[in-house]
Amino acid sequence: PLSGKTWVWSKIVKDRHLHDPKDVEIFQWKTTDNPHVDPARVKKVFGRMAPEIQIARMDGSFIDLQGLVWPNFDEQVHMVDEFDLPTHLKLWVGLDGGIRHPFACVCGATDERGGIVLWKSWKRSGALISQCARQILETFKEYAPHAVDVKCEETFRRAMLGKFDHIDRDRPTIRAHFTIDPSAQQVREEFRPYGIFPTNANRDMLGGIGRVGELFGDELEGKPGLRIMRGRNGDLIEELRLYSWAKKKQTSVGPQRPQNDNDDCCDALRYLAMEHPIP
Repeated sequence: PLSGKTWVWSKIVKDRHLHDPKDVEIFQWKTTDNPHVDPARVKKVFGRMAPEIQIARMDGSFIDLQGLVWPNFDEQVHMVDEFDLPTHLKLWVGLDGGIRHPFACVCGATDERGGIVLWKSWKRSGALISQCARQILETFKEYAPHAVDVKCEETFRRAMLGKFDHIDRDRPTIRAHFTIDPSAQQVREEFRPYGIFPTNANRDMLGGIGRVGELFGDELEGKPGLRIMRGRNGDLIEELRLYSWAKKKQTSVGPQRPQNDNDDCCDALRYLAMEHPIP
């Protein structure tokens, strides 16, 4: 149901009257039918979600996904004032490696509760891979200098000069976990001389959307599971305000997808969230 009205709906559920009862039997349960689930906890977790998402998750009903992808994102709730990152926090970076479309970078950290705080994001159009790599370095030097090795400047200087032969490839010069769209293999390879070694991101779009939505909706010690620093994430916030589901074609039997426009930072956020441990 969370994938929308896919072929499961159109071929089985909708046309259930066309099937022989001996061949197809459909069962549907609600979350609240589970006697081992605390009703107060269910209300708390699902209460911040959009009504249609609640229906799909709680009742197992198929829905047409429409409107905002993350309607539970609330700038009054999820935005926090800037603060200096404690040096012990683990850092995570999601990258959407665009060449013809904008390159996006979303930087986060695991906070003391196990949630995520996004401390910087940006996107850039028409830039060389070397320019994007340099901007990643500058981002860390400004906001997380403790994660930059002392040899980092020398590594970038040699890479800019094309002297890649003596660069230490065994460990990154920036101490963070980078993940990037698996289709951006050229970007990934060109990042290596600069000491940036991204892993292939999990491209489960609906899984990533669900993970981010849960982080927006859940609470950890009275605070949302995903928080965003003010003043450092303008591109991401602009996308979150408009990130919507695309209208599903009548002939389509695949899962619904968000509109493929102005979504670069949102994609990078999904990649980051799928790599980060579940709180």
